[in-house]
Amino acid sequence: ILAQVFNLCFHSGYTRARAVMASIGKQVNEQMQGLFHDMVMDQAIKDKLRGHDTACTKMAEAAQGEGAAAPAAQEQVGEEEGDDDIMAIRARRLQQMKAKAKEKEANLAKGHGDFQEIEEQEFLKSVTESKKALVHFYSRDFERCKIMDHHLGKLAPRCLGTRFVKLNAEKAPFFVSKLQVRTLPTVAIFEDGVLVHRLIGFQDMGNSDEFPTSMLYGALVEKGALTEELDFDDEPRKEE
Repeated sequence: ILAQVFNLCFHSGYTRARAVMASIGKQVNEQMQGLFHDMVMDQAIKDKLRGHDTACTKMAEAAQGEGAAAPAAQEQVGEEEGDDDIMAIRARRLQQMKAKAKEKEANLAKGHGDFQEIEEQEFLKSVTESKKALVHFYSRDFERCKIMDHHLGKLAPRCLGTRFVKLNAEKAPFFVSKLQVRTLPTVAIFEDGVLVHRLIGFQDMGNSDEFPTSMLYGALVEKGALTEELDFDDEPRKEE
């Protein structure tokens, strides 16, 4: 540009040179303004992008924080629900225990837990008062009746859900006839006052006099007379 101005001054004179310099100055000024505008725009774009990145970073951090808080909240809710379930289970078990204790107390008051001898007039009350009851029809003269008494006497204290009684067949002709008792010993099994099964002699114990209490227990469980689960470690009874 300076070379052009010098040539103009040399060939065209001072006035022409001033005009040219003014024109050149205007061009330079426009170029500088354009360059400044571009710089300002670039900086504005950079600031805009930087602000956007900062906002995105904050949003990501916030989302991460919420994501971390959500499992913690869910875990806390899960723990609370688990505690509620445990409390409900404990409450049900406690209620069941109370119900069983109340039932046991009522059964004991009815004579459960003992193997009692009854008279004929006590028969109906004995078999209708309890949910489950069994009656051993026996004779004092029969050895097998004594063996049956021995095993029933061992089961009665352990099977509180069933009433155990025995009735001398010779002194109860009405019920012997009504229930068609033909063989002694006979164990009649009642549920809600209704005869449901009977054990006749030792048929269910292999027709042997020497059988363990567990065998009689199994026969009574099979016929629905007993509901308790018992463990046994006994030997066949041997008469001296």
